[in-house]
Amino acid sequence: MIQVETDRLILRSARPSDLKLLYDRVFSDKDVSRYVFSGGAFTESQGLEFFESKFNFGGSDPYGFCAIEEKQSEDVVGFAGLIPARHLKTKDYEFGYVLAQRFWGKGYATEIAVAQVNWALNVLGLNRVFALVHKENSASIRVLEKLKLSQDPAVALENQGERLVFRANKT
Repeated sequence: MIQVETDRLILRSARPSDLKLLYDRVFSDKDVSRYVFSGGAFTESQGLEFFESKFNFGGSDPYGFCAIEEKQSEDVVGFAGLIPARHLKTKDYEFGYVLAQRFWGKGYATEIAVAQVNWALNVLGLNRVFALVHKENSASIRVLEKLKLSQDPAVALENQGERLVFRANKT
């Protein structure tokens, strides 16, 4: 099921066949995962556990991670989605995205971030949505600043270090 669609991308429910591509391109790539997860690549079993526990497969629930697919090639370029903002101690949600390295520099991060914020606030009707980003992840920080999100106080995540907190409010 399609959750979000942009000019070039589709954010859709995950399929079991996505696991291998996501593991090869994202979960096991130390450069991709250095600012995500616990700061390092996943083993195969960690990747499988993360995939099975955090991804949205049915599409009936709008929350959880989904595969990002390039429309033209139908290739999986990464994952994104809305998850509970449990680190903020509120009943809010955070959005996030992780792209395979070969898809960096194409504007996909900005495209999927804009789409997720719009979807969360205008389709799902949330009053606000957050993004948490590693303080050294300058590329993602630039994306969030480009979206003109407000910055809240940073939070420390167990086993993941300090994260900057950005917020989009319904207007």
